[in-house]
Amino acid sequence: MRCHTRAAICSIFLVLGPIAVSGCSSVGEAEASVTCDQFSNLEDDWLQRAEDGDRLFQYDLGFCYEKLFEYDKAAEWYLPSAEGGLREAQYRLGLFYFDGRSVPQNSDLALFWWNKSANQGLAQAQYMLGYYYQHYAGATEPNLFLAERHYRRAADQDFVMAVGALGGLYARGEGFFASYDEAMRLLQPLADGGNSRSQFLVGNMYARGLGVPKDFETAYMWLNLAAAGGQEDAATLRDEIEESMTNDQLMRAQEQSRQWQAKPALLDHHCLQTSTTLHFAWADCDK
Repeated sequence: MRCHTRAAICSIFLVLGPIAVSGCSSVGEAEASVTCDQFSNLEDDWLQRAEDGDRLFQYDLGFCYEKLFEYDKAAEWYLPSAEGGLREAQYRLGLFYFDGRSVPQNSDLALFWWNKSANQGLAQAQYMLGYYYQHYAGATEPNLFLAERHYRRAADQDFVMAVGALGGLYARGEGFFASYDEAMRLLQPLADGGNSRSQFLVGNMYARGLGVPKDFETAYMWLNLAAAGGQEDAATLRDEIEESMTNDQLMRAQEQSRQWQAKPALLDHHCLQTSTTLHFAWADCDK
């Protein structure tokens, strides 16, 4: 993922659906067929339950208000839910502070809430901590030590975006992160599944012989696929290595590109579209 604006982060990470259910006392008990589309008919009942201190309904209100672009009301209800310890509410409230959406932009408070959520095991919050430390921490340079630590926590849960980000750190070989074997282990399944950024990184490693024998044909195939997926830097590198290839090598590489088919991607329950009913539901991950 290559976005560096706070607004883009918040739009990408609208990944938790409403979770509460009438009569439920825990997330695991949630079963219902009501969605935010029916919110107008249920708002009064949800408000009463939220005002009674039910943190799940507080979260549901926050989520549905956010979907309706009523960010002031969303933040108003995310806060008590987050203070009540609901990790999903802590994560979303952190996004609001990071983006400055209806609340003053405050990176310290974003980190505060993401850390609380991450310490309860939420992979999205762990990923966002890694993303923050890679791209925003420090006045002049990122904190890659902390970025790697948090990406690893999320990647250990098979959270696809963290797997790709961690593989990217290792593949670029920045300082102690030069671990090309580990990069290939992490990135190859994502490339096989059609992730264009991972295809570029894998192609780059083959083109330069980083952790694998230099192989222009294989590199060309991955870079060509990545370029077709919108990776402009892949197209540039593909054109560069083409100048060092024979006609036979180029023909074989192009044929491999045409014959390539995506394999089943790394299954990640955090990234599967399950439902928007009243329980935790995740949207598709960014490729």
